[in-house]
Amino acid sequence: MSESPVWREDIKTLVPEIVRGLREAGRADILVVAGGVIPEKDYEALFSAGVARVFGPGTVIADAAKGILELMIERLENGEVP
Repeated sequence: MSESPVWREDIKTLVPEIVRGLREAGRADILVVAGGVIPEKDYEALFSAGVARVFGPGTVIADAAKGILELMIERLENGEVP
């Protein structure tokens, strides 16, 4: 399966817009994650935009849930969430 260049560009523009909109709305406390068929070379751009974690193809749902819970606990312990 070849990757869709349109999707790749969408993920690199839409996700940062979502993060920016949350920040502008005063909701930087909302954790943003991404997942699916996202090329690894695009991960850093997503992290730079504010995505907390990227779950790639084949990620086990239980592992993704555990990863999200760990991120939430870390943010709570660091006082990053009201």
